[in-house]
Amino acid sequence: MATSVTLDCPYCGASKSSFELRAESPSGAERFNYYALAECGSCKKQLLLKLLEKRQAGIISPIEAGRKAPLNEAYLLRYSAPKPPAERIPASIPDNVNKPLSEAERAFSLGLYSAAASCYRKALERSVKHLFPEAKGSLNSRIRQLENDNILPKSMIELLDHVRLFGNASLHDEEDDPSKEECQIARDFCDLFLTYTYTLPAQVAKAQTKAQD
Repeated sequence: MATSVTLDCPYCGASKSSFELRAESPSGAERFNYYALAECGSCKKQLLLKLLEKRQAGIISPIEAGRKAPLNEAYLLRYSAPKPPAERIPASIPDNVNKPLSEAERAFSLGLYSAAASCYRKALERSVKHLFPEAKGSLNSRIRQLENDNILPKSMIELLDHVRLFGNASLHDEEDDPSKEECQIARDFCDLFLTYTYTLPAQVAKAQTKAQD
């Protein structure tokens, strides 16, 4: 019987991947606890697991237990490391902005930086249309209208332009793919813009409501 646990892989993004235990060692500090290295069935990279023997009898190790019955019958998974990266989704954004942003975050976590760049750009384009429906045309045209009318601070215009240009380059550059560092900047700028235009106003409105109660 396989000695494995089922987890989402933080490396390759495989959902409910089977992680096979490859090595184990009892904890020197906590009785009935074991540390184990477990290998992803998809990408073959390893996680560190901490396992607690449920019966606390101290007579069977995780690998030995897993050979006789499903591992979760004898052991409780206390934690695994590293964890899948957490999504950065600012509060109070519309659903149609949330969708491409979630796709961008998943692509970024998997190292798919061209796809992530395109989705970060789409999230900002939808947010601009939602926030400023009077602006018309392409994303660039809308940004220029906002800039000319002084509707947004110069710093926010620069954030929009950076993500717009980066998204365009990622789609049309036939020679080079974007690096993680380049995509991280676009990710940060997207997060800052959405936080500034959605999250902070919602927090201010909530605080004002409380102050009036």
